[in-house]
Amino acid sequence: MKRYLVYTWLIFFLGAPTAGSFALSILYQYWYPQTKFYPVWLLEMYLFAWFPAVIIAASTAYWGKRHPKAYIALTIVLFMAVLTMGTWETRGSWGGISREEVVIKGIVGEQVLTSAGQYEILYAPVHEKNLMVAILNGQAVEVDVIAGTRKIVSFSNSTWLQYSSWERTVNVVIGVTATGTFAGFFFFVFSVWSERIERRPHRLHIYKWGRKQLVELEDIIELRWDENQNKMTIETNAVVFDFPYSSKMVSLLRKVAYDAGLSAMTKWRYVRWSQYKEVRIEETEFILQDEQAHRIPYIWVEELKWDGAIRVLTVDGEYLITDIRFTDEQWFDELANWMKRVWEKEGISYIKIVDREQETITYKTEWD
Repeated sequence: MKRYLVYTWLIFFLGAPTAGSFALSILYQYWYPQTKFYPVWLLEMYLFAWFPAVIIAASTAYWGKRHPKAYIALTIVLFMAVLTMGTWETRGSWGGISREEVVIKGIVGEQVLTSAGQYEILYAPVHEKNLMVAILNGQAVEVDVIAGTRKIVSFSNSTWLQYSSWERTVNVVIGVTATGTFAGFFFFVFSVWSERIERRPHRLHIYKWGRKQLVELEDIIELRWDENQNKMTIETNAVVFDFPYSSKMVSLLRKVAYDAGLSAMTKWRYVRWSQYKEVRIEETEFILQDEQAHRIPYIWVEELKWDGAIRVLTVDGEYLITDIRFTDEQWFDELANWMKRVWEKEGISYIKIVDREQETITYKTEWD
């Protein structure tokens, strides 16, 4: 399926309600509750129906990227549902506008009792005090109705209408909120669909959230994926990229692992065996020696985890050690012992978690 056709359709499906909500918030300030607001009121009914359709489209965006044809079919079905629901809500309210003169006997909510029978007000807010004077005096009132019906769109004389500053403010807030919500869903779906990885000589081009980032293959220290968690990760010393699981992406990452010189730890995890010049354990800290020395005091460490590699979570960042010289369990135990001595000396509580199923050992600090 052509990418530009998919994007064009999604721009319409997700962009139309966004633009419609924005326009509606403006027209509520200038046209409401006049007669010319009537076609806008009709379109508003479709926007109400569009909201759950957009939620469904956004919640299935990751699935849709893996199954584009099915996703487009789903959004078309949702669009047809919007048209059906909107048309159902506005049934009997379509037609031209005609003006009638009626003598009002009383008003209860949206129902208007006149000498000619009962009418219904669609959306126009009534100025009850002024209209009560007309009712008591038996004064005829001109109303704009949908031709052939007894549905009142508005009153010809604005003195019978009341649109307070409070109502205007509320409509602005609702309009801005609706526009922001639709826009949020729009950008979320397109961020998902724009996420992709391009394999180039010596580097990756990663497109995420509308931005392109370059990752040198020599900077990659780990590639991993987990179908059960629907997650794939590309990690360097500086940054971590997460993506939803994709079988096509697995094939790509295996090729990237080969190009980057990574070694297979498992069939779903590749790491760089040669990472640092040295990792040195000191009495109060350990040092990751590369082009520059990264000193990590033990009191900064919040979590130390071994799962074949060593992951260190500190108060100001996260470090992953994949170097084969420093990742065996014995070396990890030595690091953990030095760290525990400092924690105990400083009165820092901690727990040890051993997960034999996942083959991991974790030390975590506990704060009162």
